[in-house]
Amino acid sequence: KKLKKFQKSYPDAVPITIQGTKIASSFWGKAWCDNLKVYADYDNRITRGRSYIKNGFVFDLTINAGQISGVVCGSGSKLYHVSIGIEPITDDRLIRQINGSIESLEELIEGKFPKELAQTFLTKENGLFPDLKEVHLDCDCPDWAHMCKHVSAILYAVGTKLDANPLLLFELRGIDTKD
Repeated sequence: KKLKKFQKSYPDAVPITIQGTKIASSFWGKAWCDNLKVYADYDNRITRGRSYIKNGFVFDLTINAGQISGVVCGSGSKLYHVSIGIEPITDDRLIRQINGSIESLEELIEGKFPKELAQTFLTKENGLFPDLKEVHLDCDCPDWAHMCKHVSAILYAVGTKLDANPLLLFELRGIDTKD
């Protein structure tokens, strides 16, 4: 009921719904979700965020270059606004590392590339996923945790979106996929 009411007021909202029990099923979505533990200061916030996304509490999600924003319905039916800033990768290290290793953009999207290249994408120092100091989390809820359950739900929702469009991760980090 709350979602339908929200959608009447915000018809352009993009709610996230999970089909089945998995939040993400592709290489990119799973890798993103596995990485979220790096940002959590309390494990129970991660668990609650997973529960929120699985139960359809993410009412809106927007992903742009360097910015993720969303609306999450709290357990008391209050709506919380989440904003996450992610710093771009400003050097061409990733492009240099993968140069010649991937024959097509389709291979990259499908997660079909040499296993050693997965390390390039997933390492903390040089990878595509932002380091904790490159992520700026904000939620208007009263929780004092750095990564509250609402932020966690939005971050998991990104994993769901990466299943459908892995290039969003490159866009989020400011990488031109044409390069």
